[in-house]
Amino acid sequence: MVHEQVKLFNFVRYNTNSPMLKDNKKYLTNIIIGISVLVFDIICIYVKYFDKTLSCSQVNHLMASVNPLLFVILFFIALYLLLHKPKKIEKNKKVDVSRRRFLTFTATLAHDESFHAINGKLGKGVASFTGKRNPKSKSPIFPAGGTKYDEYRSKCTSCMACIEACPSRILEPGIKLGQGVIPHISFANGWCQPECKTCNDVCPAKALEKITLEEKNNIQIGHAVWIRENCISGDGKECRACEKACKRGCIEMVQNGRKLYPIINTYNCTGCGACEYACPATPLKGIYVESFTEHRTIN
Repeated sequence: MVHEQVKLFNFVRYNTNSPMLKDNKKYLTNIIIGISVLVFDIICIYVKYFDKTLSCSQVNHLMASVNPLLFVILFFIALYLLLHKPKKIEKNKKVDVSRRRFLTFTATLAHDESFHAINGKLGKGVASFTGKRNPKSKSPIFPAGGTKYDEYRSKCTSCMACIEACPSRILEPGIKLGQGVIPHISFANGWCQPECKTCNDVCPAKALEKITLEEKNNIQIGHAVWIRENCISGDGKECRACEKACKRGCIEMVQNGRKLYPIINTYNCTGCGACEYACPATPLKGIYVESFTEHRTIN
């Protein structure tokens, strides 16, 4: 809320002093003056030629001495003020549009250069970043061996055996209306270790199938997504926490000007959550795991 108020204050402060707004004020002033001149001209014409009831001899004498050409001049002055649009307004609009296009082009070019730089090294799928601020997956993250979320949810008996057995303490009860208490993964306290499959071994309802470690490490439960607005590197600070945390080498930092940006190889990312857990950004993480409702296998 405070952030939005600061943004609004900066917007008002900038636009109040902008040449665009000053020109608009000038244009509005011209309209007001033009209307005033036109009304005055009409009143004078009416008094001189149509209204014969005025008893004030001074007014009648003044109107009689006024040259009719003056009324014509006032009329054209009023039309000029009402119809003339200052050139600066159109000029500033063009400058504003050009600046916006330039910034958009520059941002797109920098983004493309970063992706091309890393794509040649990784040679696989590269994830784009998201524009949202809240680092939360759209659907619950569930352990490898569950295959499809609907199937996992229907088989789960909410015994909580997997939660009690998890050594990393990343499993927690997820409560949803009409779905009961279904365990899901949260990377707030840790990440899914590649050498662990305890939840698969202890599940009595076969909601999580028995799998080997090799099978587990080839299953994608989701993939990492970078949030540019939350990232510490976006503030000009050098941070490689997510790159160092990723044991599969799916994240590589790319230099773009003075800033470092993480590029994520979604082809090899399993969604283990090591990067999300290691991210030092607070209160909102700069990288998070977006889940798959149906798990995928890396070939």
